[in-house]
Amino acid sequence: MEVKSIYPIINFSDDDEIAVQYERLGADGVIIISPDFSDEAMLIKKIRNICEKSDCRLYIWQPYRRLEDIKKVLYAGAAGAWIEATEQTLIREAADRFGADRVGMVISEPKLAADEFKLAKELNLTNIFVTGTIEKLPETVGDQKVIATCRYENKEGQKQLLADTNVSAIALIYISCFIC
Repeated sequence: MEVKSIYPIINFSDDDEIAVQYERLGADGVIIISPDFSDEAMLIKKIRNICEKSDCRLYIWQPYRRLEDIKKVLYAGAAGAWIEATEQTLIREAADRFGADRVGMVISEPKLAADEFKLAKELNLTNIFVTGTIEKLPETVGDQKVIATCRYENKEGQKQLLADTNVSAIALIYISCFIC
């Protein structure tokens, strides 16, 4: 039986202890969504604080502007920087500089993403994050492994995604109440 990973998604504004608790509960990593890079110092502090308290693998998804922004996140201790698929030049540069295993591609419109899946395959990216409340992956995925999102309360959707051989992991959204 193939092992699938679980990645809870938390917001930048959530308490650091939530990420630590998810790691203690067995999460394979935690995705932190930062809607913008306006509070860079706070984000770097959050990454360092969580990494000091646990072995949690952090993946930071936010709109990166420059290679320097990605470097700061990775050097602070994040396991990966996840970049919007529309930023193909930045993804290419980051994969070349930091390694394909430390760079992820976020595909927000999987049905329209044939070019993005092609680039991910070309760069040998291991973190392809498909967002949206999907229950079935589009044909454009091909044979690539992806991390798919699903709402925590959507049990049927989770089962369908976990049964898909292209899904290596599932990212659960809106589950901050899970620990409460």
